[in-house]
Amino acid sequence: MMNRNIPIALMAVCLLIGSCSKGESSQTLPAETQTVTFEAVLPDGVMSRAYGDGLTATCLTYAVYEAGKQSPLMTSRMPGAAEVTFDNRTATLSLRLATGREYDLLFWADAYGDDESSPYDIDFETQTLTVDYSGAMSNDERRDGFYAVVRNLAVEADRPVSRSVMLTRPFAQLNVGTGESDMAAAVADGLRAETLQTWMEVASVNRCLNLMDGTTSDPTTAMFGAQAVPAGTLSVDGNTYVYLSVNYLLAGTDRGSVDCTFGFSDGAKSGSRSFSSVPVQRNYRTNVVGEILTSGTGAVVMSVKACNGAETGR
Repeated sequence: MMNRNIPIALMAVCLLIGSCSKGESSQTLPAETQTVTFEAVLPDGVMSRAYGDGLTATCLTYAVYEAGKQSPLMTSRMPGAAEVTFDNRTATLSLRLATGREYDLLFWADAYGDDESSPYDIDFETQTLTVDYSGAMSNDERRDGFYAVVRNLAVEADRPVSRSVMLTRPFAQLNVGTGESDMAAAVADGLRAETLQTWMEVASVNRCLNLMDGTTSDPTTAMFGAQAVPAGTLSVDGNTYVYLSVNYLLAGTDRGSVDCTFGFSDGAKSGSRSFSSVPVQRNYRTNVVGEILTSGTGAVVMSVKACNGAETGR
């Protein structure tokens, strides 16, 4: 975990917020500053598995705004800005901000940081996140991500600010699993589990998120290419299923639905199944489980489970 102050050169960005009014000296006098410390926290995984435990999000990016304004005063991308990483789901950021003012802040955490290979474009000028689904692969845990907004943070003289900030997913996690007996039957019929790969196509998935107000827009069809199946099992309603796929979809705060097609192949045998009106919701997991690999005559169960563990039916 890294905990460094923004250097003096960046501090000046905040010190110059209040420009001189007409008739005043053009020289801006130094403003008093105060230390503001944020402890950014990722949610604990609710299951003892690698999928959805939040540990792939290791990089924190951020932006600081004058309250109610859109143009950033300071961002993690400015020259000399501190690099902040997570250690056991926690990252600490310390800034020096001018006193007597209020600020808005945006935080984003993922596995990529500012790497050009990132599927996530964070535009701090427009305060938006845009997801690139082109080239997306199924079962890619690096696509997990989290964000948080702090509004109207008052900074006063002689009063250091310390704030814990909980980040949450802007995504729905869509899981597909098959019964252990169904997997055994498929293997007995010649399916090679060791080379099994899965893919998924999802219609009407939004690409854009307004980070300040939480609204989503710009729907597209997302294709998650074939990749090796996730390891392990998932539990739904007390029953155990073998993971077939895990994917992350940008979703709204209210319950919505998508139509999707799931496919699998071991290099020789392949198949697919389509699911309509699959419920999805931001920061929730949707589990689609049943006899997925064989004839598919068994009932498919869809359940939606919040990241805090509460579960609801379809």
